[in-house]
Amino acid sequence: MTTIATPKPTPSAKRTAEPNARLKAWIAALQNDVPRVRTPMLYRLMQLLVVLVMLVLPVIYLGLIGLLGYAVFLHAVNDVVMFQGIHSPRATVFMFILYCLPIVGGVVSMFFMIKPFFAPKLEEHIPVTVTAEQQPKLFVLVENLCHAVKAPVPKEIVVDTQVNASASFRKGMLSFFGNDLKLTIGLPLVSCLSMNHFVGILAHEFGHFSQGAGMRLSYVISSINHWFARVVYERDKWDQALVELEQASESGWLVICVAFIRLMVWISRRVLWILMLVGNIASCMLMRQMEYDADRHEASVAGAKAFEQTVYELHRINFGKQLAIDHMRQFTGENQAPDNIPGLIAYHAQRLDAKVIKGIKEMVLDMNAGLFSTHPADRRRIKSTAKTGFPGIFHFKQPASDLFIDFDKLCRGVTLHTLHHNLGDHYSQLQLVNVNDLQKEHKQFQDSQSKSEVFLGTSDNVLLPIKLDGHLTDKLPDVKQAVALQKQLAAKAQQYHDNTDMLQWNEQISDVYTDLLKLRQFFIRKEYGIRDSPKIVNLTSNTKEAIMARRRKLTNAKNDAINALKPFNQLQSQRILNALKLLHHPALDKMKNVEVMRHDSKKQFRAYHAIIAVNDRMIQLNEMRVECLALLESIQSYKNDEVYINKVLSQTQDLTKIMRGMRTMLMTCEDPYATGNPEGNLGAAIVPRLTDPKDVGSTMEMTDTVWDKCITYRGRLLSDLISHVIKVEKVAGIAPSEPVQV
Repeated sequence: MTTIATPKPTPSAKRTAEPNARLKAWIAALQNDVPRVRTPMLYRLMQLLVVLVMLVLPVIYLGLIGLLGYAVFLHAVNDVVMFQGIHSPRATVFMFILYCLPIVGGVVSMFFMIKPFFAPKLEEHIPVTVTAEQQPKLFVLVENLCHAVKAPVPKEIVVDTQVNASASFRKGMLSFFGNDLKLTIGLPLVSCLSMNHFVGILAHEFGHFSQGAGMRLSYVISSINHWFARVVYERDKWDQALVELEQASESGWLVICVAFIRLMVWISRRVLWILMLVGNIASCMLMRQMEYDADRHEASVAGAKAFEQTVYELHRINFGKQLAIDHMRQFTGENQAPDNIPGLIAYHAQRLDAKVIKGIKEMVLDMNAGLFSTHPADRRRIKSTAKTGFPGIFHFKQPASDLFIDFDKLCRGVTLHTLHHNLGDHYSQLQLVNVNDLQKEHKQFQDSQSKSEVFLGTSDNVLLPIKLDGHLTDKLPDVKQAVALQKQLAAKAQQYHDNTDMLQWNEQISDVYTDLLKLRQFFIRKEYGIRDSPKIVNLTSNTKEAIMARRRKLTNAKNDAINALKPFNQLQSQRILNALKLLHHPALDKMKNVEVMRHDSKKQFRAYHAIIAVNDRMIQLNEMRVECLALLESIQSYKNDEVYINKVLSQTQDLTKIMRGMRTMLMTCEDPYATGNPEGNLGAAIVPRLTDPKDVGSTMEMTDTVWDKCITYRGRLLSDLISHVIKVEKVAGIAPSEPVQV
């Protein structure tokens, strides 16, 4: 285990017998009687059923291996008579091959069924352990909470950067027969939750601790399911060797033999797949019941109402995690990472507006659980917990981070540990970025983008970019004429702002472009035999004629919207360019921070001009990207289809070619931000590196990065230029535009 060096507690902090007043209040609350959580009869019956199923499955599995071995033995002993009466050498060779095929095929199939016994275990992530000396308040609270819910106290507490908490056996099977348990806490939960919600989550996990038989049964089931999954899905050099032998062989007999062996292996794996399916269904049923039981423990401590709030909070944090991932991809360089991952997740989770939070709640209430879901649908969990009516005993609103000593330093230490484990040897090349700087940069970007949207009356559209031609210092205008022109342009822009049709046209471009991409995905999948319902692209049939007709209709709608918006687009282009030229006029020499603005605007103008120059390539890249993603959704079904594989490789080669061209075109332009970009040019910022087209995963990952960075850089550059324009117009006495009210 790895421990994070944290500041040694002061003498007063070491005296856990004299906790501070806040900790005293927390502990006092946990001394109250916790309502008894009764184990439903359905849960007990489910345990019994799953025990029976999971005991039968390994017996069937071993029986299949034994049956296959016995069949091979019977064939080898009894079918020697195949050679009687044969005198021709050629016929003897033919009969020998027929005799050996079942033996070899059976033995190889048995080998592939038991192969996971000999496969090396994957390297496991070594978690970060916290000790009672480092985090005394946490351990005191955990011990009291365990006593309150009548669960064994964990022997170890570890922390990581996941949006999750879990209970498990500390040493796997070695801890199976005792109470040697481990609690894992995801620090993003601590960053975002109140004590009420966080302690409720801990009570949920300790509810799992109290499920002694259920937890052990769950562990056994998971191990069996993992075994079946490895047998059915895991592929290694042995599997690849069979494929390569079949493809490289020039002997027809050898091809037939290898094909037969592969068929035998495939059949055995299909049979085991059925067993795996049965085991997964049974285990998921039990796990869902275990979650209901643990939910009741959570409600008994935090209250049924707090449980419902926690469900929404967890989805909010997960949404924040996705935004943090997008933030890292857009605002950090290839060899950069934030120094505090939980802090970045918390930043985004806490900035979600009311509209997004409302959408999260609606999503939670619409979600359903399937046969293979390990957790029940959240709305069912909320309903089940509400029936208990538990008021809870722990109602404190302080941040959960108050439970930790120097929480920020702990988060940074765990982040470093996680990055080191994930990156391995590449960790030494990593540049850590202070999360506070990332947050500040993001706030400035959002503020600038918000002003830009007010200025434009809508958001910038990738299909209709604002083009800025010329040079800022060429032919500086007469200042009076330029100011008069700027006022006229701003007044005309306001007229467009007041016209709600403009917003609708812009929305039409976005909606139609999305529909065109979906239609493109549908068509490319149809061409390679992948059948989708035509309803997903608003078609009644999937004929080529129907697809082409739909495409023409969408294209016409797109062109109508572009033509309607072009005059406004050109007006705004002229307005921005005129204001930027005014900025460089000597008449504005006394303007506040004018030299900094002039310096920045020149770099931003050149970079924006360069980005717009590759706009067509960027659109082409995105269209091919969504095509390739659509194909890759079916890779498990078509991975042995040569035509399909060649199409995927052709796509990745074209994607790499487009990215190479973009990088080359942008390399002559300076990166005005140069964040994590040691080369300092825009090409390296947008396309950090070129990948091998044969490495499909890396190529698709880089394509996503390039698309995200293009959109981010383009929006950021335009927003910063518009910020300069707004300041110039303010000096000129021009009132800012008001946002469109719809």
